[in-house]
Amino acid sequence: MLENADKIDKNVFNPTLTVNGKEGNSSYVSTLLSDFEGDPNEWKISFTPIRVGLFNVLISEDRYKVDDSSLHFQVEPGLLFKLCLTELKTS
Repeated sequence: MLENADKIDKNVFNPTLTVNGKEGNSSYVSTLLSDFEGDPNEWKISFTPIRVGLFNVLISEDRYKVDDSSLHFQVEPGLLFKLCLTELKTS
């Protein structure tokens, strides 16, 4: 995906992840994280899917002309766990 990755300034490299036409954290994914340290072959973009279904993902970055072809992923329903929320009051 990246040609001449050794010439990329990691301080300004800021790719955009788009899922089904929605950019970044959206109604499809959350917890969007990136790790561009070390070897470019080991760079990672991680996200948490928050819906089930088939999704189309695009990764792009205008400054360095990164335009990844479509990636598709399927999210299947999993186990649901009850969430217990406690209200804290200060006196």
